[in-house]
This record gives sequence, C-alpha cells and structure tokens, in this order.
Amino acid sequence: MDKMKQNYYGSLCTELYELLHKEAPRDELDLKQKEMLTPEGRLIFAVETMADRCPDDDGYKITASAETKEGLTLVLKSRNHYDEQSQTQFSPGIYELYDGARLLQRERMDFQTHLYRPGEMEQFLVEAGFKEINIYSSFQKAPAVDDPEKSFLFMCRV
Repeated sequence: MDKMKQNYYGSLCTELYELLHKEAPRDELDLKQKEMLTPEGRLIFAVETMADRCPDDDGYKITASAETKEGLTLVLKSRNHYDEQSQTQFSPGIYELYDGARLLQRERMDFQTHLYRPGEMEQFLVEAGFKEINIYSSFQKAPAVDDPEKSFLFMCRV
C-alpha cells in the first residue's frame, strides 16, 4: 500500500458530505438530546467492530459522487486495506472535483479506523474508571449483541 500524507479534513470531503446529507441523521441527534446530559455526566461514543471490516481492494473505486450547485461533479474514489496486527481498517480516499471531464481539484484523505473485538472497549473503559457502561447496537438503544453488529454505541458514567 502506498504511503500518503495524512489529511483528515478537506474542503472537498466536507462539500461531498453536505451534498449527500442535506441534514444530520435524526436518529444520531436523538441519542444526544438535552435529557441525556445530567449533572453526573455521560460519555457517549461509537466504535466500529470487526464485523465492519471491508474486503481489501486492488485499486481505487468510485464510492460516491454528487453534483454541486454550480453543476460540477464531486467524486470520491476509495480503497480498503485491513491490517490484522493493528486491527486497523485503512481506507484512503481521493476527492476530485470535475467540470465535465476536466479535473479542477484533487484532495487525498487518509481514513483509518480501529476495529474492536467484543469486550475490548469495555476493558479500556473499566480501566479508565467508568462504573456504568451501557452498550447499544442502534441510536434507538437496542441492546448490543456481540459479533454480528458493525458498530456499538457506548453510554458511560463514572
């Protein structure tokens, strides 16, 4: 896999996300409503699991595209590689802005996601001093089941 300079936030990345998602997903917002914030405080976050592992790709493929309000085409090309030793999913991406067939701008992004095994995050949270650890498989607070879930949502209290 070739080395790329890490670039986590680029303007083309932001623009494509906003074109594809006209508003924030409601279910993500519902989990973080004001009633969830108590004087004791809660830490709420998500982790990806081994079930979310992507197969390795031979090369870059177009994974998303959208038309801008100016009539330009914004394209995301990405590929995946999984490193067993570090449990890291590497998903480098290339955002390209086109006017017809003419490339106007290109940004490289480096997406890396640690994929957790069942019980791995819980161990870290206990070691960090969290006493109450609730694990969900959806923003509707469905209880998490070990292996088949692609991501887990954690709600923790010290």
